[in-house]
Amino acid sequence: MRTLMGRLFHISYAVGGTWRLLKRHSWAWQQCTGRAIERDDDVVEVWKTGLLRSLVILDLLIR
Repeated sequence: MRTLMGRLFHISYAVGGTWRLLKRHSWAWQQCTGRAIERDDDVVEVWKTGLLRSLVILDLLIR
């Protein structure tokens, strides 16, 4: 996440600062144990597209 934030928003955070920022926004450390049986790849693709669009808009607002 730290690298992604740096690339998208041209900012840098220390690892601890990144963790505190994510935790402040209710993110939690999660690690997949495998792919969910009920996973719908089409829905995932729509979600990823929407998330990317939101991040680009946020980047434009920050600049």
